[in-house]
Amino acid sequence: MTAGCVGKTAGCRDKKIDMEKEKMTYDQAVAELSAIVSKVEGSDVKITEVKALLQRANELMAFCKEELTGYGEEFSSLMEDKQL
Repeated sequence: MTAGCVGKTAGCRDKKIDMEKEKMTYDQAVAELSAIVSKVEGSDVKITEVKALLQRANELMAFCKEELTGYGEEFSSLMEDKQL
């Protein structure tokens, strides 16, 4: 998981993180999203960190959407195979 980005937003701002290279799983992405939400909701987040955190959250949400779409397609394919 790349939870290090939550605490070190400057590194996340400097480079885009390729989810494929990280071998991130859906569960890891959701966990990191949860950590980002907790951090943003907390009173200790600096306004300068918010942009980087939101950018990372957008990347994670796109990754999760892509993963769920893939799972949905696989599920549909399996269901079609069972009906034949």
